[in-house]
Amino acid sequence: MGQISRPKFDVFNSGWGPTPLSPHVNTPVPNDAAPVATPQPPGGSFIVQLQPLARPAPGPQTLIVRLGGVAPGGAVVSFYLLQACHVIAGRSVRPTGALTSYDLVLTPAEIARITDYTKLQVLVAT
Repeated sequence: MGQISRPKFDVFNSGWGPTPLSPHVNTPVPNDAAPVATPQPPGGSFIVQLQPLARPAPGPQTLIVRLGGVAPGGAVVSFYLLQACHVIAGRSVRPTGALTSYDLVLTPAEIARITDYTKLQVLVAT
């Protein structure tokens, strides 16, 4: 059976609100009526610590980030899976309009870079 890890606490926040961020992005069912937001780009960045995970069984591993955009032309938003301060994987998207889930499926090489599933974090930056 798969594991799900949601944000546990804020590690860093520059320009996003409402604070603290983690309770707003830690909901089992997304609350699209009250997302975290930043002023028009460049809007800063934030890092949240994920809840600890046990080492999973071999197979696919996916980071899912839900993003929306309202800036004209759509601002680029980058999100990264970190282990402590080391980048495991990342992706940049140009979200527009309604909130949408973006999947970052980890490659075998990215999965191999994870040595401690209790220290995973997510960085979001505009």
